[in-house]
Amino acid sequence: MLALTSRSFLSILLSLVLYFDENFDMGIAAAQARCAQFASFASPLREFNSRVGPWNLQVTSQDNCDGGVHVGLIAQRSEPGDMVARGNTQAAGSSSVTSTPIACRRDDYMFLPPNALGGIPCLSIPTQSAFDPRPLAVRMAEQLPPPDLRIGMNPAKGMVNVPTWFWVEGYDGGTLSQSETVVQEVKVCHVVTDRGPGGLAELGSDSRPRTHTDCVTTDTTFVVEARLWPNHFAWDFGDNHAAGFNCGGQGDCPNALGQPYVDAVHQSSVQHPYTWSSLGVNGPADAYTVKLGINFTAEYRVSIDGKDQGGWHRLSDRLLTWTASHQVQEAQAVLTRPCPVNVPVC
Repeated sequence: MLALTSRSFLSILLSLVLYFDENFDMGIAAAQARCAQFASFASPLREFNSRVGPWNLQVTSQDNCDGGVHVGLIAQRSEPGDMVARGNTQAAGSSSVTSTPIACRRDDYMFLPPNALGGIPCLSIPTQSAFDPRPLAVRMAEQLPPPDLRIGMNPAKGMVNVPTWFWVEGYDGGTLSQSETVVQEVKVCHVVTDRGPGGLAELGSDSRPRTHTDCVTTDTTFVVEARLWPNHFAWDFGDNHAAGFNCGGQGDCPNALGQPYVDAVHQSSVQHPYTWSSLGVNGPADAYTVKLGINFTAEYRVSIDGKDQGGWHRLSDRLLTWTASHQVQEAQAVLTRPCPVNVPVC
């Protein structure tokens, strides 16, 4: 394997640049004009041959309308012993492939001594993983305290075929939310080249630029907000009958909460007549189990150092359920013997 010095590599690049300046610009202009008419047009293959010291260079280029510009560079040199006699005598050119680290600036080689190998590095060293707010938001949405909700009903002890009115106490259907603040120390490190008094990079024993690590620590403040708002109410009256209410949007569930009892005129939007009494239902309780399930939309948003990061983002919905017992009795007529007229009490 033959190595290219930085000065030889720079000379090859300069030859390539000169070739493009003198020959390729006109080719591109012509190709672009043809591309406007023919989408599959390809310009003629252009070839440029040159020599830099012992290196023979061949540069080829072609402009494809549907594939961009293809450029090829071949560098070869001959060494003693390349002539190999095996049957017919033929020359076998020795080629060299070299890789050069990507540098931070195009003019890096102006700041390197002539005998330098490789360019000035531009590495960034990650010292820690970045804070991910989503797992925290998921945990907050799952652990956000539910409202102190109670199920109200009238009559408190129901009657068969008489609708019982239901409503929600202790919760108005609004949004539940909480937030947490996380302060993270961020340490950012860069590889910095050691330079001498004249500004040139100092070389190590391997003829490559010497470097050191420069680190800066800063504080980043994350504010994570999680919220829940109801999107569906499901009432289960305990006798295989139910009622559901979809919300039109955030805070738009006008009938799902029912209306507390005021008088017989103002009825609740949530009511149900029972066909059978609750005698023997749920064992000795003799009562139906009324359930209210509320499905909540869960969302979160993040701000970093006071700047919002794209608004609210969806999380998995959360379902919360509340229960209450409701006894239903049945009224029956009982026939008795009437009292004689002259007997006030039988």
